[in-house]
Amino acid sequence: MKSNLEDVVTAIDLSRKTMSRIRLNYVWALGNVISLPVAAGVLFPFTRIRLPLWLAGACLLHL
Repeated sequence: MKSNLEDVVTAIDLSRKTMSRIRLNYVWALGNVISLPVAAGVLFPFTRIRLPLWLAGACLLHL
């Protein structure tokens, strides 16, 4: 760390970008939690809705 006030601004900006990335990863994780059981057929007896397995697998490739 240096005695420069610009470093504080840089640290705040970096922390905001980091928190934004963490929130985005939570959204993707929630999508995986929802899409994989639907693809496996959990809702099929009730709603006749099933995701194709390739689509559920594509949800895992969010990098």
